[in-house]
Amino acid sequence: MQITSMTVRRRTAGVFALILAIGVLFPTGLAASQSGARGARHAGTLIVGSDVPYAAVWIDGQYTGMAPLSVQLPLGRYTVSVEARGYQEFRQVVDLRADTRIDARLTSRPSHTLRVTASVPSARVYVNGELRGVAPGSYTLPQGRYEVIVRAPGYEPFHGWIDMRSPSRFHAELVPQQATLTLDVPPALGGNRPPQAAVRIELNGRPVQAGTLNVSPGLHRVRYSSGAFFVDQEIFVEAGRHYHVRPHLELVVR
Repeated sequence: MQITSMTVRRRTAGVFALILAIGVLFPTGLAASQSGARGARHAGTLIVGSDVPYAAVWIDGQYTGMAPLSVQLPLGRYTVSVEARGYQEFRQVVDLRADTRIDARLTSRPSHTLRVTASVPSARVYVNGELRGVAPGSYTLPQGRYEVIVRAPGYEPFHGWIDMRSPSRFHAELVPQQATLTLDVPPALGGNRPPQAAVRIELNGRPVQAGTLNVSPGLHRVRYSSGAFFVDQEIFVEAGRHYHVRPHLELVVR
């Protein structure tokens, strides 16, 4: 009997432990289920479609992707914009309280002709960074604001903006690129005076100061003179490059 009694007590303890374990686990699972339900009530799916394929979708000013698009968002109010090149922007405010779908119907923007001319024949014409042709040329563009850049070898790029609300003209007056020329004065030429005071420098026959100058591309003549000494030098410069001139002296008997 003593053995039987111990067996009963052990079984009873085992049943109690099982019930205790179930009691601990069940509330935890219930809490997780309730938490998931609350999360579902605070989010919804927004689906954005468009009659123009691959139109860009912006939500509250942030690029989100291309239509058709499905995105899960917290419940609330959102401003949805749909954009495509050549079309007017579609915009709608959405009060997201459940799964919602928007179908954007985009309207074509009116197109106008842009006539581009340039002071340099066959200069390349870029519109919003895209090569469109050469000047002179005419290009059909949807209504809107555009950046126009005209380029030609050896010339500074010409840049401007144009608001296409009607047929328009754009003229680019290209300026040749320049080179830089540094003219040095050797200290030995100065004697007891500062070199700049003792030496006369001429560039293409006109007096200039020592230092760095901007010059146009092409052939230039530089003359250094001081008393009986003079140096003549011709130098051909290319646009966008830098040249340093240091004279070598020559004795001339006058």
